[in-house]
This record gives sequence, C-alpha cells and structure tokens, in this order.
Amino acid sequence: MDIPGIKMYSIKETKYGLLVEFYETVAADEMFECMKKVESKIENNNYESNICFDMRNMKPLSIESREIFDNSRFKLFRTKVRKTAYILNSSLKTALYRRMTKEAGTFSREKYFSSQEGENWENEFNNWLY
Repeated sequence: MDIPGIKMYSIKETKYGLLVEFYETVAADEMFECMKKVESKIENNNYESNICFDMRNMKPLSIESREIFDNSRFKLFRTKVRKTAYILNSSLKTALYRRMTKEAGTFSREKYFSSQEGENWENEFNNWLY
C-alpha cells in the first residue's frame, strides 16, 4: 500500500535506543530510506545503542525490501549497536527466526519476540535489552 505522503515506518528514540516500527507494506525505496536514517542515527551516537524493530503490523516483505533490510542489519552489527530486538506477531515466524540467529551465530546480540506468546513477552523484551 503506497499512499503519497504517508510513511510505512516510524523511527523513535527511546530510553533503550531506537524503536523502528513498520506498517503494512514497506516498498523497497521506503525500506532503503528507513534503514539509511537508522544507520545515520546510530553512526551519530557517541555511545552504543540498542535497536528494536517492531514488525507486528508489517506485511511480508518483497525480496528486494528483505535484501535491503538484511544488508543494513548486518552493516549495523559492525557499528555501535549493542543488541537488536525484533517483535513479530507470529509464534511460528519467531521460532524460525530464532533458529536462524542461532545458526548464524548472532543469538547473543539479536533476539526475536512474539506478541502471540502471552503477556510475558514485554517483560522478556525489557529484561533482555537492559
């Protein structure tokens, strides 16, 4: 869904770092714009930071958008990012991504949370980032 003037993402600074929220369908050009802004904010920090990607309201990404997101995400690992959290709305997707991070060896620095796993996920999320 591409509505002129309406962004399908938002970036907010929080007490734990950056919160990046995605909505609906994020086109490749918009994903590129979003991730460049995130990279810039992280590079301009004088301290290590955390990032949370809230993907609960996002539809599946196109292959091009996914590649942009993944390339930027890996680039951020080499900067001042301490931890990265992902919030999904599916226990199945969350389990799949958790397995992939273990296999990739990034499990200590990135974690997936499912909003479908009861009310405890927010406590887990906060405890992990702090």
